[in-house]
Amino acid sequence: MPQDVIIDILGLNTNPSYFRTPEGSLKTATNININAPNTASCRRGVDKYGDQLNMTSGEKVNGFFEYQDTLLIHYENKLARDTGSGTWSDYSGTYEKADSEIGIRGLTFKKSFFLATTAGVQRLDEADGSLRNAGIPKAINFTAATTGASGFFTNNKQIAYRILWKLKDANDIINLGAVSERVELANTTGGTRDVELTVRIPQGITTDYSLQVYRSGFSADQNTIANDELFLVYEASPTAGEISAKTMTFTDNMDDNNKGATIYTAPSQQGIIANNDQPPIAKELVKFKDHLFYANTQTRQRLYITLADINISGGIENDDYIEIDGVTYTAKASETVASGEFKLYSTGDAFDDVANTAKSLVNVINGYSSNASVYAYYVSGYDDAPGRILLEARNVEDDAFTVTSSDNSAWIPRTPLTSEAEVRGNRMYISKQYLSDSVPLSQYIDVGEDANANIMRAIALIDSIIIFTDDGNVYRMIGDDIASFQIELFNDTLRIWGPRTAQKVENNIYVFTNQGVVMIQDTGYDIKSFVIEDTLNPFLSESEYPNFKANAYGISYESDRKYILCYDRTFYVYNYYTDTWTTWSLTMDAGFVNPADDKIYIADTNGYVWQEKKDFTRYDYSDEVFNITISSSNLYTVTVTDATNISVGMSIKQAISGTVFRFARVTAISGNDLTVDRLQSWQAAAATAETPITCTLQWNPIFGKNPSVVKNFKECTVFFRDMSGRYTISFSNNFNGTFIGQDITPTVRGSKWGGFPWGQQPWGGAGTGEVTSRTLFPLQYHRNLYAFIKIVTEECFTEYSLNGLAVKYDYNDTRFTEQRN
Repeated sequence: MPQDVIIDILGLNTNPSYFRTPEGSLKTATNININAPNTASCRRGVDKYGDQLNMTSGEKVNGFFEYQDTLLIHYENKLARDTGSGTWSDYSGTYEKADSEIGIRGLTFKKSFFLATTAGVQRLDEADGSLRNAGIPKAINFTAATTGASGFFTNNKQIAYRILWKLKDANDIINLGAVSERVELANTTGGTRDVELTVRIPQGITTDYSLQVYRSGFSADQNTIANDELFLVYEASPTAGEISAKTMTFTDNMDDNNKGATIYTAPSQQGIIANNDQPPIAKELVKFKDHLFYANTQTRQRLYITLADINISGGIENDDYIEIDGVTYTAKASETVASGEFKLYSTGDAFDDVANTAKSLVNVINGYSSNASVYAYYVSGYDDAPGRILLEARNVEDDAFTVTSSDNSAWIPRTPLTSEAEVRGNRMYISKQYLSDSVPLSQYIDVGEDANANIMRAIALIDSIIIFTDDGNVYRMIGDDIASFQIELFNDTLRIWGPRTAQKVENNIYVFTNQGVVMIQDTGYDIKSFVIEDTLNPFLSESEYPNFKANAYGISYESDRKYILCYDRTFYVYNYYTDTWTTWSLTMDAGFVNPADDKIYIADTNGYVWQEKKDFTRYDYSDEVFNITISSSNLYTVTVTDATNISVGMSIKQAISGTVFRFARVTAISGNDLTVDRLQSWQAAAATAETPITCTLQWNPIFGKNPSVVKNFKECTVFFRDMSGRYTISFSNNFNGTFIGQDITPTVRGSKWGGFPWGQQPWGGAGTGEVTSRTLFPLQYHRNLYAFIKIVTEECFTEYSLNGLAVKYDYNDTRFTEQRN
């Protein structure tokens, strides 16, 4: 008798013609894994992990992260951490995701965690700590004056100062902020003196920060400007009182021979162009070659103005005012910070008068209590024209501000003016090497030529960053450092379709695109989803699936050799070792594999987190677990105190000791009385009720070599390497689409101990645990052109390895007329 022996399990193949599908390919593979070649098994189960999140109805979980072996979860506009076994603790503050389509992006770099939000990139230095703005606040203005009867400062000389703020974080990593403006001072007292400095403290500074003061050497004489080679002469942390007063005053009395380290912006070091600005708002973060890249960016609001002249026609005069973001500052004969009045200098030296008036305005802007939105910086260098001021929003997320004045001709450009933020979707700002928070504004690279194209995802491989933009291009960045980084077009036919679907898997990228799921390497790409293209292609219709791009996501599961594409109620699971697709039925908003324990964590729409079961025993194979209490039992009846969460088909399980359990399947329920399918010695004690995983595997049509010839199908033999439970095998054919099934409890040859009836195997078991199960075709389904065979398991703790089947048939003669049932 002819037979088809199908010992290949090739995964889903729903795209080509029935008659061209490879033998062993599957029409359905729900809750199935193909982790080894030609071997199908049940997926591992998932169960609720810990408490429900404090989530508003209609909101959802946006993403998971792992930091310092702690599970972090972002939901709504909150970030929470797992304080143990799913007890969630929200970090203080709100953290809106920077983009609804890109989602929430976060990563760990040099022992700190970074999170991209609408309020800028946030940084966490300890899992149980607090988030703060990435970067160190820029130093604002300060004053310096000679003091005392003697000191280090030689008469008839000039010196120069700059200051900056420093923070040593919880991981002992030192970060230095942007340096201040330059303050120059001449000693014309006739003797040596010390210098008193009064420093304004910007917002964001705490007692954890320290102020560093850098000073130059002496110039040749009092009329010669000191150079910008500055050295550390003072360092101290502000007190709580000084932070409240927003100023700190101290005396520099450091002997000139004892100056310390050189400031990093000195000409002999990195130069002033390398000033450590705080990172911009970014929608994507990526680390590469020990740099942190901030992509798809927006800088803070900025505006440069220059004071034109003083006390001349068209120049600023007494009682003239300038209004900045609704706050008025008035020119007066003397400076009164508390009243918003800056000093109008009129010594007759035009250069000095403009410079000093502008510096007074800067001091008043930064110190006036009515101003809470803008900082001012005097930015004219010692070789520049005087009077240039930078106005900058205090917070990177602040809206634009306007500037008006009583005399618009006194300012260059003329008022009214409006600040601007540089919004560049195709730009990547690059931190200094090893210094994630230090991001000079001049240190960036633009991806492509279209400034309106937005970077949607950037993933670093070992030797490059692959960058996806929303104009349908894919770019590659190569290089080893700032000097050698360069962008090249990688592909102009792939369009990313869902930024969250892109995941790094080993040193490749898997992503859903307009060409399906592709694997991208440094050298090119390969389409991986052709065999299920008809299933995935509908997601490319924005009218039918308008939320796909925002809601679809990917999971990288390297230890299981999987890439998982997740959308709505289905996980599309690709095993890149066996080159097969299957599906899992799970309704979840977000998920990832936690590096701390190498388990999948996923979140549902109700604010529950679910954790994969992964003890590598048969008890991994069940889903949601409910705690119950058994009050009594009698033969096949088990009475529980509350059967609310139990349904027919579930299994109850009770620990005997350690990892040894008794269990049975529920076949009927009457009140709190459960009928089970096996006798066990139940104890009146705690137990669990567990939900079975319904696993469905259906082969593509089996047509016995020739689909045009009617055959008489007789029997089917299923091959298992292991099978620890029952299954249902069902048959259908081309004449009748209805499946008819029968339940099978296979006899195990040489099973593990406990996997066979008493007395049928030697003590301790023997052999390989292989199972061969022979079944007859239903009589009414014997004659057909081709047959469908389906195997379903839906019993808890069913561990199996399905290797294939064999179908026996014979040919009918040509007089047979097709009979449709």
